[in-house]
Amino acid sequence: MFNNLAEGHFFPAPDGNTYYIPWAFFGKTYRIDTDAQKKRIKKWMTLTVIGLFIFFIAFVYCLQIWDNISPWLLLLIFPIYGIFWHILNKSLTKPLILSEYKPKLSDAFRYSVGMIAAKILIFLFILNVLALLLGVYAINRPNELAIGIFLIGSSLIGIIYLIFILHVKYFQKETDSE
Repeated sequence: MFNNLAEGHFFPAPDGNTYYIPWAFFGKTYRIDTDAQKKRIKKWMTLTVIGLFIFFIAFVYCLQIWDNISPWLLLLIFPIYGIFWHILNKSLTKPLILSEYKPKLSDAFRYSVGMIAAKILIFLFILNVLALLLGVYAINRPNELAIGIFLIGSSLIGIIYLIFILHVKYFQKETDSE
């Protein structure tokens, strides 16, 4: 199910090469020379995202059993994840060749959206709806306002993004058939 989770960071160029863009078009571009390099990067990216999800679930569970943990600590996940992602990408890109190639944002986005399987989109949509419902439930409980706001905000962003992705996938099919 998670095979294509990292595929959006790889872009096949017209010159026949595949490029890795770790920071989603805001950073450097690296040329991938072998399938082994691509598999290694995909493996670590997938493990990182799954690890973040497991960490989040564990943190929410700890909030339920220990009263002395502040739910506002949950907001620290993002900078910690960003630092970890930066360090991981430094080690993953060390053997790669830095490239000047930059795909057009519209082409790259359409390619990455096209690589996301329908099962993943449905799974993510269900997770976001469940997070939204859990956030509404948490807001109505004493001492869980922070986690409720976090869950509602992140799930609404996720739902809006997924709707946008579905629109792009639908639009892409419409324009490809013309």
